This record gives sequence, C-alpha cells and structure tokens, in this order.
Amino acid sequence: MNNVKLILAILILISINSCKKDPIETKEGTLRNVAEQNNLFYIGSTFLNNIAVNENDREDYKRVLGEEFNYLQCEWDMSMEAVWTDRYEYNFEWCDNAADFAIAHNMKLRGAHLIWHGALPEWDIEALSNAEFEIAVKEYMDTLMTHFNTKYPGLITEWNVVNEVIDHDGIINSGETRFRPSIFLDKMGVDFVKKSFTWANEIDPSAKLYICDYDFLGNETDNKGKADLLYTLVTELLNENVPIHGVAEQMHLDTDPEMGNQDMNYYSTTMDRFGNLGLDFQITECTIAIKNGVGSLDERLQEQADILSDVIKLCKTKPYFTGFSFWGFVDTHTYLDENEYPVLFDKNYEPKPAFFSTYNALKDN
Repeated sequence: MNNVKLILAILILISINSCKKDPIETKEGTLRNVAEQNNLFYIGSTFLNNIAVNENDREDYKRVLGEEFNYLQCEWDMSMEAVWTDRYEYNFEWCDNAADFAIAHNMKLRGAHLIWHGALPEWDIEALSNAEFEIAVKEYMDTLMTHFNTKYPGLITEWNVVNEVIDHDGIINSGETRFRPSIFLDKMGVDFVKKSFTWANEIDPSAKLYICDYDFLGNETDNKGKADLLYTLVTELLNENVPIHGVAEQMHLDTDPEMGNQDMNYYSTTMDRFGNLGLDFQITECTIAIKNGVGSLDERLQEQADILSDVIKLCKTKPYFTGFSFWGFVDTHTYLDENEYPVLFDKNYEPKPAFFSTYNALKDN
C-alpha cells in the first residue's frame, strides 16, 4: 500500500512539473529610476491631453507615464494647430496641462514643435502676405516661448525649432531646394530655418535649440542621402553662427523587411557626424511597428525588443547623447494602430519584451 502511495505521489509531482512554464519576467524598477541611477540621458514619452482627461483608462495612463519617464513632450497639444486659435488669440489649456503634469511628477518638458508643416493653425494663415506671415510667425514663437518662460520658469530648456523640413526622399532634383515643400518655404524663402533659430535664440537665449527630422538613421543605402542634406544644412547654419545646439531623429521604425534594416554601424557614424560638430543628439519619437514583420507574434515582439536594446546600448556610448523618447508608451494610445504593437506596454498596461530590453539596456554597464 505504501508503495502505491509513493508511486502516486511521484506521478503527481511529475505531472505538476511538466505543466510548469518558464518564469514570467517581472518589473523590478522603472525606466526613469535606472536611467537616473546610472546618470544617463533623459528617458521620455509623450503626453496626450485628451487621453489624460477623457479616456476610461486615464488613471492607468497617468500613473505609468509619471512612474516610468522623466522627460515629457506634447504629441500635438503644443503645436500651432492646438495653440494658435486666431491671428492674435491663443489657447494654452492643453499644453499647460502637460506642464502641470510634468511638474507634479518631477519631469522636464520638451518644447515641440515651433515650426512644423504638419500642424498649421486652422484660421486662414495662408491669406497673409509674405511680410505679414513672417511677422506673425515670429510673434507666435515669441508668445508661446514667453508663456512657458513666464508661467513655468526653468521647465522647458530645449525646443524643437523646426521639424521635418528636409526633403523626405533625401534628393535634390534640378531646380529644387533641399527642403520639403511647405508654407514656410513659400512665404519666408530658403532662409526660414535660419530665421526661426535666430528668433528662438533671441526669445530665450538660455534654451538649447534643435532641428528634428526622420529617416536619416537606418542604413547607408536607404538613409544616407537625407542625412547628407541635413548635415550640410546644419554645417552651413553653424558656419553662419546661427544658434543651433542639437539634432534629433524621430526613429519611427518597422520590422517589415521591405522597410530596410537597422545598421548600428551606420547609426554610430551618422550620430558622430553631428556630435563631432559639437551638437547634442536625441531620439525623440521612437516607435517600432511589427504588424508586417516576419515570424510569430512572439518572434516579432522579440525583434522589436532587440532593436531597442541595440540602439539604447549604442546611445550610452555617445557622450553627446542627451535624450531618448518614445512617441507614446501604451499600444492603444499612439498614432499607429494598436495591432502594430509599436511601444513598450500592451493595451492592459503590462510591460512587453520591449520594456524589459529597454530597462536592461539602461541598467547594464
């Protein structure tokens, strides 16, 4: 009888062990804490006023955002479209909510973007003459920057002055400029970037001023043309003593093999080109879509995680690298569909492999 009981006990133990899964990875700390403990660059994400105020998951949204990040920027709420409601009228409510959130959670707020073709005011700014347009844009920049310097002194120390101004194909055709078509180019001419940086510096001489664009990191075949155009523009600005202090890459990626590979050697040499000019460098809008990648969902999530790990480990080696920000942090609240799984947390605010790879990359010496 005792032998029977012993055999049954062994069989039960074998059954239990066979059903055990690998240990579930758990969060042992926050991204901001490990970055601060290791004296690294800022780790950031975006603030969406509508989500923080109106959505059912707003408490989870605010809790995770405040816990994990020490650097905040508005995705849309600080844009011309959101703030500049009429020629002489402004609405700061939404971007002020971001500023209040940043202060409450001991975060820095990044100013973005002063000049961006993608978020023009809804009133008829195109009806202004070229001279009137230039005056109006300068007054807008002055009003926005002065608002934050007065109401929230010291909160914003960095501004994206111009965003996405380089031709998106990275090619200059005969008779064309290096710039993408925009109302700023049409109304202010090819010196609109130079003017914008000069005005921003006059308004806030203490701020670091950035030019931001996308698709100049990646690999030499697909991205060097645009990097060359940006580099030439930046060197010309520096040679003319235009106050520019940093360059930012958005880094919106896709694991779809047709979208191109991410070559860390190319990343490194391209970042060094700008760092060697004495400029700071940041990645400000990171997403990595995986919907059209290769393999199972788990395999694509791991590829996403591996890319993040490689990039962050590289950034840690660059003394001029000052900030890494995600364009959102939970899959349900980004500009991409949640089925792209583009960021660090799933729809239930559970950390994904991308979170752990980011955390470990920041933590590892």
